Amino acid sequence: MRTWKRWRMSRREVGDALGLRGSRLGAAALAVAGGALLTGCPAPPRNREVFDPLPLAQAVELINAPPARLTGLLRATGDVRARVRSATSDRIKQYDLEGVLLFVAPDHLHFDLRHELAGEQLSVGSNGVYYWYDDDPDYAPICRRYDEFPDGYDPELPIQPRQLVEALGLSGVPFGPDAHPLDQPVQRVEDADQQLLLLAYDAAGAPRLVKEYWISRVDRRALHRIVFRDAMGCVEMISELSEHRAADTGLPSLPYRIQINWPKDGSSLEFRIRRWEHRPELGRDLPAFTPPIFRDAAED
Repeated sequence: MRTWKRWRMSRREVGDALGLRGSRLGAAALAVAGGALLTGCPAPPRNREVFDPLPLAQAVELINAPPARLTGLLRATGDVRARVRSATSDRIKQYDLEGVLLFVAPDHLHFDLRHELAGEQLSVGSNGVYYWYDDDPDYAPICRRYDEFPDGYDPELPIQPRQLVEALGLSGVPFGPDAHPLDQPVQRVEDADQQLLLLAYDAAGAPRLVKEYWISRVDRRALHRIVFRDAMGCVEMISELSEHRAADTGLPSLPYRIQINWPKDGSSLEFRIRRWEHRPELGRDLPAFTPPIFRDAAED
């Protein structure tokens, strides 16, 4: 059984955890963070190789290296089974369709589900400035700017486009001299995983847990889980990444199964990828990354 507790850390304690102050206080800050998070994680199965934890910088590099190697377009095709609340009603829609995903790092994404005869049934997109969502031919697509919701969460949408981008595990985490120290992750080590934890701060400087990146330590090191949390600490989204393997010449190891759950409304999506394709000659100017409101205007 996993248990959750409310917790607080001061900016000084978080700074210590990032190595900005003495190592003894840093260790204490990490202990505070760790005690507030998952407890009672099961030990890895016996007779399986368990890797030593990586230093923080190397753990970040494991996550950040794949997106850094990608140039141009990454395309995935496969089968999608989903159970998603409609954006125009409380009805739950179920899908078992062909899925196509287009991605250009760091934030351009187009994901659609389509039927061979009926055409596109669900479309989600983002170009870093705008995002859009379309799941009902009787209504105009929802299309908005990200700056309308500073916290990045649009309550009308069952699937958050920004979360879907990051659910692929190809967005990276802030680290290094160009990132603010308090935006960088702290680390927590479990028997079977090590976790990079991203924190945010309110006006009074109180931290809260925002995202978790879980790296497996059993059999192989791979990013296998990403967790998003809301302002109350409740889970908004869990992305499980599995069946990693080299996709194509020059590509990093990529997951061939992506399973996403949104516990608040019971939505879920499973993408079993048949093929990853790298097209470095294609980029952000593709029509798929143009918001529908501008595409429709151009067609009139």
